[in-house]
Amino acid sequence: MKKFVIPTVIAAFFTALAAVSCILPEEEKGNFWATNFVSDTYYKVDAELIASNELCEVWVEKNKGVTAEQAERVAQEYKNVVYAKLMAVLGWNKVITLTGDDGVNVSMTMNTMQWADYLGDNNGKLTILLLDIKDGYTNENGMYVAGYFDPYNYFSDYLVQTQVGGRSNECDMIYMDINPVNIDNPAWEFFGTLAHEMQHLMNFATKILYYDESGSQGADIYSDTWLDEGLSSAAEYIYSGEVNEGRLRDYNEDNSGFLSIGDNFFLWDNYKNIDESLVLNDYATVSLFFQWLRLHYGEGIYGDIFRSTYTDYRAITAATSVGWTKLFSDWHIANYVQDPSGIHGYKNDPVLKNVKAHYLRYIAENVYNLYPGEAVYSYAGDVQGTLPNGTGTLWYAGLSSSGYTNSNIPAGGALLSFNSDTNKKGALKSAAITGIAPPLASVNTANNSRSVSGAQPFSYRIDAGDLMGRDRFGRVTGMPGLKHLQIGPVSE
Repeated sequence: MKKFVIPTVIAAFFTALAAVSCILPEEEKGNFWATNFVSDTYYKVDAELIASNELCEVWVEKNKGVTAEQAERVAQEYKNVVYAKLMAVLGWNKVITLTGDDGVNVSMTMNTMQWADYLGDNNGKLTILLLDIKDGYTNENGMYVAGYFDPYNYFSDYLVQTQVGGRSNECDMIYMDINPVNIDNPAWEFFGTLAHEMQHLMNFATKILYYDESGSQGADIYSDTWLDEGLSSAAEYIYSGEVNEGRLRDYNEDNSGFLSIGDNFFLWDNYKNIDESLVLNDYATVSLFFQWLRLHYGEGIYGDIFRSTYTDYRAITAATSVGWTKLFSDWHIANYVQDPSGIHGYKNDPVLKNVKAHYLRYIAENVYNLYPGEAVYSYAGDVQGTLPNGTGTLWYAGLSSSGYTNSNIPAGGALLSFNSDTNKKGALKSAAITGIAPPLASVNTANNSRSVSGAQPFSYRIDAGDLMGRDRFGRVTGMPGLKHLQIGPVSE
């Protein structure tokens, strides 16, 4: 069996943390480090333990109006529904052999959350902290963080503080917002977010277990942002069994106009320097893509992707046995064609059958630059057109309401132009487009430019990593100090 080894450059996870991390003086219990996302600083939250069971502890920031009944509901819903459902679909059970500095091997059978707890404080319970997250939310600024997982909590506080200026609670935990989020109404938002963040925690712990020091599974220890967020959007569905209609609304309305010019999740936060609210396009498209995968490959596809040792698009191609260009282009085609039964649609799902792809607005030239993963639909006009020849990573298809063709551009349909480059740092590619303005009825009022005016006029939730920068939360590689420990044979 393959041997997995934690590299020495990220060496502080195990024996010491398990032994000392949450052995705190009595006066320190309930004082948690949390992040102020406005000032990018850490501060102490004074909290009290309100509810607990064999799987979790629910701590509540003092004087914030959370009742004992609400805290107890969080504990029970986590144990009986969130934990149960996510572990059933995404979880794993493995025999893990650990070798300490003394050379002694110890084999233990653990599931995903037991392993995540072992890496943290090893007390058998997930810490859930309910607090008013300092995210700058106001009625005028509708962006808020509904919850977050901070990987720094898995590292020693001393090292996090001295190496990167952060702080650590040295335990496995999730932070849950109580403003503007309401635990009771709508409950699906609060507990859907809890499931979302639990997947992030499970994913982080799993990739640490799977990391291959040789790099044969990819250069990155952690999942690509879009893959991790896609699985977290899947976790929301696993919990609720409902499609997130807000993400569908964001896609269909395309208030920014950026979806029509190719923006999607593959290059996460690609346009954040223009407007941070454009990350909504990433959430909208990754949500649709993972729903499309479920409809065609079954809900079990989520577990196959989650448990993959790959950290990029190959996790999906391995799970589906379909090449990335075909898979991703099939999804792009589906958003236009909406075949009620085949791969190029959403199987007539009562919600997702309403997905509406947007035409590229009129551009006088017959070329348009696309980043890796981007695709645009340009209007075909009234006369059948000639399909461009694909070269390199550029791929083309002619689309109509009845399907697609690789021989022409159907009159009244669209030309799909797709840059299938899987290199996230790849250059812009000049793709052919029709250059024909679409019918006015199919165009919303947003400008055809790579800019966006004004903030969204409604409240919307994003991940903490998007507010502060993904590198801060998901890239702790290179921090010294995780305990020297080998992970030996791992078996199901």
